Amino acid sequence: MNYKFVSYYDTKIYWNDELDGCGHELIEDLQNATAELVGNKPINNTLEWCSGPGYWGFSLLGSHQTKTLTLSDIHAPVKPLVEYTIAQNNFENVEFYISDNFKNIPKQQFDLIVGNPPHFIIDPYIPTYNEPRKYKDEGWKIHEDFFNNVSDYLTDDGIIILVENRFGSNPEIFRPMIEKNNLRITNHFGSVKFPLDMWYLGVDKNPA
Repeated sequence: MNYKFVSYYDTKIYWNDELDGCGHELIEDLQNATAELVGNKPINNTLEWCSGPGYWGFSLLGSHQTKTLTLSDIHAPVKPLVEYTIAQNNFENVEFYISDNFKNIPKQQFDLIVGNPPHFIIDPYIPTYNEPRKYKDEGWKIHEDFFNNVSDYLTDDGIIILVENRFGSNPEIFRPMIEKNNLRITNHFGSVKFPLDMWYLGVDKNPA
């Protein structure tokens, strides 16, 4: 076992080079985006979709911004890493599911869903990387399936926050798949730490 960790408040979030997409460098930025879109709204049940090691979700749980946490990722090798973080922090209110989108997640309602999904319609890392992680969302099918099903898991006043890549997408790419599912874009803005690379998308249910 060759795990590294990043600390946030009293929480240690573990990762290794094989299963990290540089998320350990983003925690403060993810927290800034959460504060921008959630404000003072109390959060009881959070899902981190496409979680990887769980930087976003564990940092929310460790700073007491959510009472319970569910993590999901399609990449099975991340499971021991997530379980190690749970054990080392003595978390009792965390569940992890290996799941293709929502397929293996038990039906429940989340008031916050966050995610760092594949950012590109083509894989820009093919020339230099040979690894099983998914950077590519071919035809935006992963995003489309997410938006087609997320309403069943989102409370009526729930909030969705996704981090995307400026070189891979923009809000108008996702707007049709969002609006056809009676959802709406509430905000989109650039990353504080990486303003030229990353942007955040806020979505909720359309009350109309």
